[in-house]
Amino acid sequence: MSQELIPADLFTDLPSTEHADESFDDVATATDYLQRLQLLSKGKYVDSKQAAGGDYAIIIDSETCRSLGDTIDVMVFERRHKALDMSDTNAVLVSYDPKSDLYADIRARSSEKDSGCQYGVEFLVAERSTAKLYGFFFGTKSLRRVLQTMYAYMPLTPQDIERRGLSDVEPHGPLPLTLTSKNVRSRDGKYSWFVPEFHDCSTPFTKRQLASPEKIRDELIKFRTPDVQESAVVKNERKGRAR
Repeated sequence: MSQELIPADLFTDLPSTEHADESFDDVATATDYLQRLQLLSKGKYVDSKQAAGGDYAIIIDSETCRSLGDTIDVMVFERRHKALDMSDTNAVLVSYDPKSDLYADIRARSSEKDSGCQYGVEFLVAERSTAKLYGFFFGTKSLRRVLQTMYAYMPLTPQDIERRGLSDVEPHGPLPLTLTSKNVRSRDGKYSWFVPEFHDCSTPFTKRQLASPEKIRDELIKFRTPDVQESAVVKNERKGRAR
């Protein structure tokens, strides 16, 4: 009935808006924190059919994700150490200091079954289809195995070359990378999960497919210098936490 009363052609031939559709999408999805990008294998996001196993997804909250499919293009800007304890989802612990006692504790417990603990490296990445920045945590054993491949796509500065004693290499910015996924099985065939596969991407990112240089710089600074090396929850409740 409403379509008959207010036909669509009423909205045609009007003065055009000054703002692109993407600007309205940006307001709807804006957050004050760095959202997570994750390669999904199983779990609630897959069970609820929001994504399929092998999909890369943006984690919106504990119940909601946005699937990007099983193939994405990214650029890797930065990396940092990270240890995460999610054994109590009401008091998640995080450490970015690999020399801290908390990091060492989480790392040691990460090998325990169903411990809720992970450690590894978190990357700051730009994703092409959304033109946004995300944190991408390589915190499982299978993801830690491919860290060196991920490192190869990061920027290489003259300072990096000098510090690492490299030769016969030239400085370069982040290299475009296409990520797909592959299903693998345990030796006994009882378990399966997905791992990333890496492919050189020959299609350069455009300005419209990236955040602004100012936004990238701001996120790089925050990523390199988190407000706290260990979460406030850690400092207040760490000693009394059940193990």
